[in-house]
Amino acid sequence: MAQTKTRHFLDRMADLSRREDYYPDVSFGKTYVNISIDAEGQAALAERNSGFTGEMEALAAADKA
Repeated sequence: MAQTKTRHFLDRMADLSRREDYYPDVSFGKTYVNISIDAEGQAALAERNSGFTGEMEALAAADKA
């Protein structure tokens, strides 16, 4: 079951990345996903990341429910 939730999250993350044209570093295993976002010193990128991470967190919360 955890593998199905992980896959579902990854599919939804891929949709979000395509929609936003933003592709963070992603690594994953059977039951976990690690996402790295780097916005070092760039205000515009930091603002974009903030919106992206907010949507990503909503995806993760929906999969936990």
